[in-house]
Amino acid sequence: MNFIYLLSFLFSIHTAHDIHICKTDLHFKSEKQSMQISVHIFLDDLEEELVKIGAKEPRLCTEKESENAESFLIKYITDRVKIKNEIQEFQLEYVGKEPSEDLLAVWCYFEIPMETISDLKVINTIMFEKFDDQQNMISFKIDGKRKAFHITQKGDGFQKLKV
Repeated sequence: MNFIYLLSFLFSIHTAHDIHICKTDLHFKSEKQSMQISVHIFLDDLEEELVKIGAKEPRLCTEKESENAESFLIKYITDRVKIKNEIQEFQLEYVGKEPSEDLLAVWCYFEIPMETISDLKVINTIMFEKFDDQQNMISFKIDGKRKAFHITQKGDGFQKLKV
């Protein structure tokens, strides 16, 4: 019986998550003429990274969120998620954020005005500097239909997304 309590105690002090994954959904909506981007990142890891780039106690998605936390969040993501076609690199426009249902992560929303869609290249290096085993999932949809799915790791370059 004591062994069960010991195991329970050890599991309770373990880190919040052992898996280092970021999820990025790209969804082109032709009726809105825009690419909507959703990025899902674990809050504990993200806040540590924001502190490294200058944020003071960000406390994202809480009543005590620091005044500059959102600007550091935007900088962190836009420096690491890049989307381009053969002609240009697109600028992500920040829309907002919300905590995940379990409150362990944050969903960050961006948009790119885009009249039509062409083949794209995307890179997501979120948390690559923090974790050697980091994997970033990239899902691409056009008007609700899945077109591509990639899992990237440190060292991977731009992923091609065919229309």
